This record gives sequence, C-alpha cells and structure tokens, in this order.
Amino acid sequence: ALEITAKDCQWRSKTATGWSAVDASQQLLSPDADGDHMTGMEVDGKNHIKFLMKEAQGSWQDLGNLSVRCKPGHFLNTKLSMPQRYIHLVGGQLGGHREGKKDSQTVLMQGAAQQGRTDQEFRASKAWLDLGGSAEADFYLK
Repeated sequence: ALEITAKDCQWRSKTATGWSAVDASQQLLSPDADGDHMTGMEVDGKNHIKFLMKEAQGSWQDLGNLSVRCKPGHFLNTKLSMPQRYIHLVGGQLGGHREGKKDSQTVLMQGAAQQGRTDQEFRASKAWLDLGGSAEADFYLK
C-alpha cells in the first residue's frame, strides 16, 4: 500500500513493521495468497506511479499511471490514466462515456457548475485508519 498527503507530499509505503518513506525510484511488489508477486507499483520519484501486473510469460504489464502534483501544506492533485486497450474493462470516472449521463452528477467547483462521473460503489465512509492507512495521515485528513 502507498499513501501521500498534502501535509508534506511524501510517499509512504506500508511494510510488515509499519510505514516508511519512499525516497527514490523503486518497485513495490504485492504478493498474492500463494506468495507470488503478481501485482505491483513502480514509484518514479515523487510525482509518478505505474500500476503493474505480471503476465503469464513473466513480463510486467503497465495497467495504469497516476500522476501527482503536490505543494506541501496547500494542495494535492492527481490524474489517473490507463492504456486505451483496457478502457473497455472499466466504468466510472475512467471508463468510456457511451452509456449517457445516468451516473453523472453536476457539482459546483470554484463557482462554476461542472458535470462529472462518480463511482458511488467505491465510496468509503470509514476513517483513513480503518481503511488501512497510517495514523499520521488519518490525523492529517481529519
């Protein structure tokens, strides 16, 4: 697991002993139930993460990219993108918009109404700590 907040714009990864700062480019692999590393994330500095999945022949496939802009104490902006070949497999904010506006909602952002899509089935009503995040980030987000 990875997390970042606008408090200090520092990526942290969850390890067996707690949370530790991610200081340089590195690959973080997640073992499945059998202990095989089938998914992972590649952290490239402070503002880019690749989501990876191992293919049957053993090579790593890029599933998506997360770009982050962060100013400590001020803001955290993110953009999630996927290769075009996977778009047909997802819905919500990342998926195609062919089915009309049935899951859209109009929101007021900085004085202007904007139409956006939502993923209500993924909405989390629990605290960050209850979702597996760090106590430090949970305190900051409250």
